[in-house]
Amino acid sequence: MKTIYLHIGTHKTGTTTIQKVLSENQEIILEKGYYYCQKCRIKYTLGNHPLAWSILHGDQMIYAKTGETLDFTTTWKDFLSSIPTSTHNIIISSEYFSLFDHANILTLKEYLSGFVVMPIIYLRKPDDFLLSLYSENIKSNAYFKSPIKFFEEQSGRVDYLSMLESWSQVFGHNSIVIDTYKSDTSNTTLINGFFKKIGMDMSHLDLKIRNPRLNVSPPIKFLKLLRCLNWLFHGRLGISVAQCRNLYLIRLLNARMVKVVSLIPDWALSDKWFSEIDKDQLATTFKEMNAKIVVDYLDKADAKTFS
Repeated sequence: MKTIYLHIGTHKTGTTTIQKVLSENQEIILEKGYYYCQKCRIKYTLGNHPLAWSILHGDQMIYAKTGETLDFTTTWKDFLSSIPTSTHNIIISSEYFSLFDHANILTLKEYLSGFVVMPIIYLRKPDDFLLSLYSENIKSNAYFKSPIKFFEEQSGRVDYLSMLESWSQVFGHNSIVIDTYKSDTSNTTLINGFFKKIGMDMSHLDLKIRNPRLNVSPPIKFLKLLRCLNWLFHGRLGISVAQCRNLYLIRLLNARMVKVVSLIPDWALSDKWFSEIDKDQLATTFKEMNAKIVVDYLDKADAKTFS
């Protein structure tokens, strides 16, 4: 029986880097008996997001970045028919699978009923994850509310325990592979670890791996400047997110502007989101959940990183 290695993220755990390596090296990977589907993608993305979106959103979805309506009526049929008959290892990668509820996971299991499924899940410390996601929303979605407000709105995104339990109940506890992610992880270490999880020996592979990390958050001072602009243009003037992107978000995101903003003294613009007291309170918020995840799902090395 063929095996599906289902890389589900989560978000902000190096998924873009992994997907880029899979995309740019698909022929080399296929020669080693591993198939990464290129048909199950859309413009400006590297992951197999339509496979996840078709279950999350149904047959159609309006894609926010382009405003176009995406049709998913044949997404899974096209994917299943594209798998080479001679290949026994298939890789699917999309961080949007990590947003699935229990019913979504059951639907996914029906689509993959003819395969052995091995979900691969990367976890990032909840407070680090939310800060990274907050930064992403400021620079991409014209978000302007405070980090505390954002944390309150997105608290469900770090309910890792419920997520892990749902995937375990559907696919089995022993089938799930879990790893922890640190923001300073190098691309080579991240990719080596991923291919090791799917049983592929990289030692003799000439893979293209770019050293600069992808989708990196700008410095806090620069994000604070963007947040002020978001508050003015999107919050006060009601300009759409797409217009904000074209007006200033894309234009300002360059090394020169980041360097200029970094010269602003700390007394005028702090380079921290939280005080030390706030940080301690946030850590306490997730302490109980983290402890249970460490006991139930992580080995000793990962437990040290996560806790």
